[in-house]
Amino acid sequence: MIRFCPACGHDSGVMHHGPEIFVCSECGHRHWFNPKPCGGALVIRDGRAMLSRRAIDPARGTWDVPGGFCDPFEHPEETARRELREETGLEITLGDLLGIFIDVYGATGRSTLNFCYLATVHPDAEPVPTDDIDAIGWFGPDELPRPEQLAFRHTSEVLEAWCRTLRGT
Repeated sequence: MIRFCPACGHDSGVMHHGPEIFVCSECGHRHWFNPKPCGGALVIRDGRAMLSRRAIDPARGTWDVPGGFCDPFEHPEETARRELREETGLEITLGDLLGIFIDVYGATGRSTLNFCYLATVHPDAEPVPTDDIDAIGWFGPDELPRPEQLAFRHTSEVLEAWCRTLRGT
């Protein structure tokens, strides 16, 4: 959403939402509503996936795959490592890219492009909720939270993709 031109600060008087291009009537600056890139990791240990419960909005109190927004010029792989360290204290080893998932971040309408990797941790490493999560849970493929307990649409899609890898499909 945008009302003020990011180039000159002109107040357009109207909130603009994507996917159309915002063109400032004052300076002519063009702003595209491109998705925000995100990186996350589904940590797997002993056949169970680690999920974090969100302590902040949007989706406070729901389960999510740990991750977050990429910093400028940060590769989604590094974002996944950084976010897992910030949110759980874990140093992860990234595996394969599980998938790329398109979503919307809460009620903002901001489009996200979520890169999710499979990851492992040292067998003795224990995650500790920090930053913006208040709990960590380990879930087998038959123990996953119900869809309404998941933070975002792509959280469900990530878990479905993981289950497909387990079935070999």
